[in-house]
Amino acid sequence: MESYYFWKYILKKKRKIMRRLKGIQKSLNYTHNFFLTQLENELIQEYNYLLRVEEKFWRLKSRVNWLNEGDANTRFFHTTNLNRRRKNRIIALITDEREWLFNQNDIKNTTFNYFKNLFHTSQFLSKGNSESLEDQDIPRDLSTL
Repeated sequence: MESYYFWKYILKKKRKIMRRLKGIQKSLNYTHNFFLTQLENELIQEYNYLLRVEEKFWRLKSRVNWLNEGDANTRFFHTTNLNRRRKNRIIALITDEREWLFNQNDIKNTTFNYFKNLFHTSQFLSKGNSESLEDQDIPRDLSTL
């Protein structure tokens, strides 16, 4: 019951901020006012804060549902799993050449090659760095240090 009142408070507060923002933005269309601009920024920050609170609320609520239902062979479990798989699937990818890829094998190969090139050792040691390492006199025998 407590979450009901919390949720009602958040919704009421969001609606109030949105009404105020619409009024301020309507006024700012006609004339520029420093006070209204400052108030608009404060309201936007407050609205963003409420959105973050709302997101945390839903995240906690989903965890409670998960703990109640668990990994049982239930409709909830299968629906949650299906949604997670849908959300994590890469359907399309745009390459560096601005070409869209939809084929799963093309996406897999492009991703593999991207990270292979990204972590290639020649990028980390440029020619200037390797020459400066060669020029330094590094003793072969550590006892001379």
